[in-house]
Amino acid sequence: MTLPTEPEPPAAPPTPPPPATTVAVGDSARPGGGDGILSAEGSAPPLRLMVLDQRFLAPFAALSVLLGVLWLVRGVLVPLLFVAVLTFLGAPLVARIERRGWPRSLGAGLFLLGGTLLLLGLSALVVPPLLRDVALVLERAPEALRGAVAALERLLGVTLPRTLSDLTGSASRDLLQRLSPMAEKGGALVGEGALGLARGAASAAGMLAQALLVPVITFFVLTELPGVKRVIVDVSPPRARAWGARYAPLVEESLSALVRGQLTVAALMAVLYAIGLLVSGVPAALAIAVLAGAAYLIPFASASVAFVLSAAFALLERGLGGGPAILGALITCVVVQFVEGYLLTPRIVGEKAGLSPLATLLAVLFGGTAAGFLGVLFALPVGAVLAVILREEVQRHRTSGPVPTADTASTATASSLFFSSAAPSAAEPDA
Repeated sequence: MTLPTEPEPPAAPPTPPPPATTVAVGDSARPGGGDGILSAEGSAPPLRLMVLDQRFLAPFAALSVLLGVLWLVRGVLVPLLFVAVLTFLGAPLVARIERRGWPRSLGAGLFLLGGTLLLLGLSALVVPPLLRDVALVLERAPEALRGAVAALERLLGVTLPRTLSDLTGSASRDLLQRLSPMAEKGGALVGEGALGLARGAASAAGMLAQALLVPVITFFVLTELPGVKRVIVDVSPPRARAWGARYAPLVEESLSALVRGQLTVAALMAVLYAIGLLVSGVPAALAIAVLAGAAYLIPFASASVAFVLSAAFALLERGLGGGPAILGALITCVVVQFVEGYLLTPRIVGEKAGLSPLATLLAVLFGGTAAGFLGVLFALPVGAVLAVILREEVQRHRTSGPVPTADTASTATASSLFFSSAAPSAAEPDA
């Protein structure tokens, strides 16, 4: 006999799945609200970065590769820098001669001949007075030093040593005792000294060979420049050609203005230094002026070279009596730097080629830290190229935005701190 069982309760209906929420990236809407990842079709559209897109990163990747190659061949960078400067200076003359129907080799030869004659003329103008002034300073230096020592004795109320024995005293005997063991190794020291002299002679010979190769390489570069450009265009991929067509003219214009403008400013500064130092009565004023003008090519070095050399020559020749000449040299350096910063560089170099003072200082600091003296030499050319690329990308980002916002305004303010506002631009060509 079976007992009746209770009927089982009916099974609950299956719970329907929650509705799928669709999202969109960027400006598309999402029916479900909130943020998401996938679009309505279930596919993930590509993310669009505001600034760091492929077009923005490609120039810097190419520039990084170029800097890496330059670092590998840094031993010949100084001659190549001179070749580049001479090429920028001579290219307009060679192109003008070519347009008249004459060969480019004739224009390159005339340019190098004129440059050689100019260099010889400057050497004849500077070297003989410099040697004469140096000989005069060396002749008067002992008397000036004796006068300086006497003045210090009167000022301090002490007696200073006049000879080497007075200076060393009993310490000279101790020094001789310490040097006696080294005398036994005299042969090895002589050998090391001879090896050092041989290395120095080899280094000097290498530098002379590089200096002689500079005009030869410059001649061939000026002669074959159109062919070199065509080869570079032919071997470049289409995207690189488009990038080069956009940036190459701007970079060439910026570097040309930088090179020609800085050489012109350096020459004018040499003239100003010569006038001021001659009026101040500084010995070897003409030679110091030429060196200070050439030092303008190294950022922030011109005034230091002018004042240090002027003070050294004045003290060596006149002792403490060279104070007026030193004061005149200081006033000259201040005036020349003021004229250079507010008149010569803005009007001759031009804002279209230069960086802002802050960007110039940062470029010199980074270049000197990364590569020493070579980094300082290449700081402004590399900075000018970076300024062109950054300026174009900032301008493209600024013009592609729908509505100017606070971020756009801050970008414009930041760019004005580093870049010159009147620089050439593909988006805003010069009138």
